[in-house]
Amino acid sequence: MEAKEIYAIIDQTYKKSAYKKIFINGAWGIGKSYYADKFYRDNSEKNILYISLFGKSTVDEINDEIDKQVLKKIKGIQKLFKKGGRFLNKFKPSIDISLVSIDIPNIGKKFLLEGYAEAHKKETIMIIIDDIERKSEKVSIIDIMGIIESMSLISNIKIVLIGDETNIQGKELKNWKNFKEKIIEKEYKIDSFSIEAINSLIVKKISKYLNENDLVSFIDDFFQKHKIKNLRSINKSVNLFEEVLENYVKNKKDKENNLIIFKNCLAVTIEYTEELYKPRNEENNADNQSKLIISELDKDIVTRILSHYFNALFMNTKDSNILNYIIDFYNNNANSECIERFNVVLDSMKNESEKEKNIFYLSEDEIKNKIESIVSSIMNNTYSFVSIEKFINDLYEVFIWNKALGMNFDKTNLFASINNVLLKNYYDTQKEEYKNKIDSFYTMRPESEDIRKVIDEYNTFIENKYMDDKLLDLLETYNLKVYNCNRLEYFCQKLLQQSTNCKIKFHELCKNNNYLLPDLSKEIDEITWRWTHEIWDIYRQYMDEEMKLELNNFANSKISKSKNSIEKHRIEVLVKYKPLF
Repeated sequence: MEAKEIYAIIDQTYKKSAYKKIFINGAWGIGKSYYADKFYRDNSEKNILYISLFGKSTVDEINDEIDKQVLKKIKGIQKLFKKGGRFLNKFKPSIDISLVSIDIPNIGKKFLLEGYAEAHKKETIMIIIDDIERKSEKVSIIDIMGIIESMSLISNIKIVLIGDETNIQGKELKNWKNFKEKIIEKEYKIDSFSIEAINSLIVKKISKYLNENDLVSFIDDFFQKHKIKNLRSINKSVNLFEEVLENYVKNKKDKENNLIIFKNCLAVTIEYTEELYKPRNEENNADNQSKLIISELDKDIVTRILSHYFNALFMNTKDSNILNYIIDFYNNNANSECIERFNVVLDSMKNESEKEKNIFYLSEDEIKNKIESIVSSIMNNTYSFVSIEKFINDLYEVFIWNKALGMNFDKTNLFASINNVLLKNYYDTQKEEYKNKIDSFYTMRPESEDIRKVIDEYNTFIENKYMDDKLLDLLETYNLKVYNCNRLEYFCQKLLQQSTNCKIKFHELCKNNNYLLPDLSKEIDEITWRWTHEIWDIYRQYMDEEMKLELNNFANSKISKSKNSIEKHRIEVLVKYKPLF
C-alpha cells in the first residue's frame, strides 16, 4: 500500500468507517506523518486532534498534550455555554473566561476530553496519535494502550494510531502484540511512499532557486532510477541544498548551476544515509569477475556516487564537477579555502560554452591543435584548473589522441611538467596529506596506463615533499619559539604508520636543532613544557633504540654541563619519570 493512501484511510475512518481504533503501520520515513499531518491541516476546522508521542517521558505529559489539543479546538467560552452548561460548570474554577490562563494540571485528565465530546456529541471526534515507536522508554506500551482504550470508550471518539511496529523492541514488542490484538480493530500496512509527496516536499521548499519544470523533470527521472525508501533522507538533502545555497554560493541566481548543486546534494545525502549501492556480502561472493570488480570499486563511497548517480566513473561530467565540495559540506569540513575554490568551479561551469563540441567529434587538425595547446600550456606551466577532475580528463584526452594520431609527445618532460602544474594548482600544505594526493580510481578508465604512471609518480613525489615541507614548518615554529603541539600531530601519525623515512628525517632535524627542546633555564609556561613532553614522548614511543640513546646522551650531557639548577632539574624530571628505555 502506498503512503498517499493514508490520507484516504483517515478520511474514510473519520466520515464513514465503523472502526473506532485503527493502526497505520509503516517504516520510518515512508511518509506516514506527512500524509497524516496533511489531513490534519486540510481539516483544521473539524474535530480532529493530532498528538505525537515523541519526547513524551511520562503519562502525565501525554495527557497534558491531549488537553492542550482539546483547548486549541475551543473557539470561545461563549460557545461552550451554548453547547452545554454541564461541561462548563466542571471547569469554571480552572479556566479563565478569556481562555488565556488555564490551570491544566487541576483539570481531571479524562474530564476535559469527555466534556468536549459531550459538547460535540452529534459529531465525530478523531484523535491521531503518531510516533508510537518513538515514545520514551519511561512510558510503557501498556500505559499508552490504556490511554487509547480509555478515550475510545467515549462514544463519538475515533482513534488513529501511527507508527513503525518493527522499531518496537524487546518486552515492549510482546506487550504491544498482546494489546494490539485486543484493542486495534483494523491495521493498514504501508510499504512504499508516493512520488507526489517527494515532489511536494522538494518543489515547495526549493523551487525559488530553480527552474521548476527542470526540477520536476529531474525528480521524476531520479526517483524512477534510485529506489529510495525514506522521506527523511530526501528532506535532509533539501536541507543540505538550502545550507549550501545560503552559506556557500556567491551567485544564487544561476538556476542551471543550482540544479547541479541540488543533484549533488541529493546523491551525497542519499548514499551516505541509505547506502543504496554499497556492496552486500552476496555481491562480494559473486562468481562473475566483472561483478567482483564493480563490487570492489563500490566499497568507496565517492566512487559509488560517481558511478551510480552520475555515470561519471570513467569520465569527467559537468554534474559531477563539484562532488568533492558537496561531500565536504555534508561532513562539515567547509573552510574558507574550500568555499572559495567551490565558487571558482561554479563560475567556470557557468562560463563554459554549452555549444562547444566534444573533442571526439572534431576534425583531425582541430583535435591536434587542441591537444597541442593543452600540452604546450602544461609544458610552459601556464595551464591552470579549478578541479582535479577537469585536469585528469584533459590528460586522458592527451594520452588517448597521442596514441590514436601518433603525435609522439616527449612523455618524460611532460610527466615532469605535470608535477609542476599540480604543485601550482592543487598542492597546499594547509590541506592534509591525503587531500594533496590523487585518488587511484582515476586509473580505472580505459587507456589508463599513462594516467596511472602520472598519478603514482605524483603521489610518491607529494608524500616526500609534504613531509619535507612539514619538517621546515616545524623548524620554523621552533625557531620562532611558537611551541604549537598541533604541528607535531602529522609526525605522530606518520610514525604510528611506521614510516622509516619519516623516522630518519625527523631524527635528523631534531639532532641538528637541540632536539627541538626549548630553553628550560628560565621561566616557562605550560605550553612550552607540554611541547617538551611531546618531543620526549615521540622518541619514547616511535624511535629506534639508537635514536633514543642519542637523545638520552644529549639529555645527560645537559644535566652534567648545565650551570642552571632550574634547567638541570627539569631535564632530570624528564629522564627520571619518562625514561626512554
